[in-house]
Amino acid sequence: MILVIFLFKPFTKVAIGVLENLVSGNLARLLFYFGDTGLINDPVNILTTIKGFPFYLITIYGFKRRKEYINRIPHYDKYMIMSFFVSITILLSAYMYWMWRFGTFFYFPIFVFASQLASVNKDDKQDRLFSLLLMVSLGFFTLRYLWRIFYIYGGF
Repeated sequence: MILVIFLFKPFTKVAIGVLENLVSGNLARLLFYFGDTGLINDPVNILTTIKGFPFYLITIYGFKRRKEYINRIPHYDKYMIMSFFVSITILLSAYMYWMWRFGTFFYFPIFVFASQLASVNKDDKQDRLFSLLLMVSLGFFTLRYLWRIFYIYGGF
């Protein structure tokens, strides 16, 4: 996955070249999404990185509390690698919108990790603040998504 992320631009250039010879009729549709550079033709992708706030929060908080929680949460470093990967893919979506989709494969384990981070020391103020920020941000982005689906696009 990491190779796909960092080599996506050259890969799309080659793929578009190959597809141009195979399916020239549908190439116009592909070129609608990708320019000659292999990147998506949308200059405002920076806003998609804002949706990654809950994942950035989990990653930062995980790094901050690592020494404290590594012996209390099994496979802590594996969760951290997945969390870091998701955060990076969302940040990289600023230049290629579809990058965040690579991170979606790890959403479930990241949320398991976040629940473990939040439940290790429930009496700690930092853990309560982390839980509150995570719930509020996930709630906001989920409601925003549902609002867009139902009110702008008319439903699923």
